[in-house]
Amino acid sequence: MKIMVRSEEELHRILPHIAAKLSIPLDQLKQQVLGGSAAIIERRPETVGHQLAFGGEDALRSITKSCLVLLATEVGSDALKGGAFEDARNFVLKGSSDFNRIRIHMDARDVPCASKLMVEYGDLFNLIYVKSDGAGRVIGHFTLYNLVSWRIVLAETGEVTDTAIALASNPVTSKWDCNIAGRHNVDFGWLGTVDDADVLISARARLEKIAQQYICNAREREFGRIVQGVCERRGIKDENEPIPADKLDEINIELSARVAAHTLGLPYEDKLTAERMRQLLRLSDAVLSSETL
Repeated sequence: MKIMVRSEEELHRILPHIAAKLSIPLDQLKQQVLGGSAAIIERRPETVGHQLAFGGEDALRSITKSCLVLLATEVGSDALKGGAFEDARNFVLKGSSDFNRIRIHMDARDVPCASKLMVEYGDLFNLIYVKSDGAGRVIGHFTLYNLVSWRIVLAETGEVTDTAIALASNPVTSKWDCNIAGRHNVDFGWLGTVDDADVLISARARLEKIAQQYICNAREREFGRIVQGVCERRGIKDENEPIPADKLDEINIELSARVAAHTLGLPYEDKLTAERMRQLLRLSDAVLSSETL
């Protein structure tokens, strides 16, 4: 009989069901498990593919609403109830293929202040920038994860003139600020144009950069988890606690093996002793993540 589980919690959950299926007492099943061999096998997850779609109408309605709501915080909601913003309001509420086609365009360009925003809000910053000219033409520019952008003409003409408001956020740290237009000026002439010729090429290049950053962040977290797990198994639960000299070599050997296996994408197998097996078969609140028994 071979039992494979992802965690100690799952082992405790399924053992009674296995015992019932075999029509034997649970204690008898545990004794049989103790008589066999077991190992914790840790392996890096395989690459998971995803399809991304940009510019679906529902998403663009949400983006347009975000621009209008941000603008309302600057000029008040009453200013957006007139005819100048009627098409934008109707698009948010009901959708419109004409508004989508005529007033919204993807933009392959980096916003002029992108490099400064990356310093303040990270490489994956989000940005909503809304600005109007002297004639009341209002444009919203929405950048998602510094990956892809859209330009939305919220009003062609109207009474909301010479106004600018912008919100930037860091999705990793949740830092955000909606008062950045003063120190990060984007010229209205730049907002009035778009470059949608190479949107997909630009998005792919940025996505590859984001993926690399995600891999680096995930690797750092995983190495931290490995170090913590190795130390805790030897009774060292405080990161500031000094490592006893008699355990240093043992810890270094296991850490080197596990980090090497993770880096090379190879499974790391830890054979369980009889004592460890007995511990696993006792009900416990501890949960060991990413395990195979």
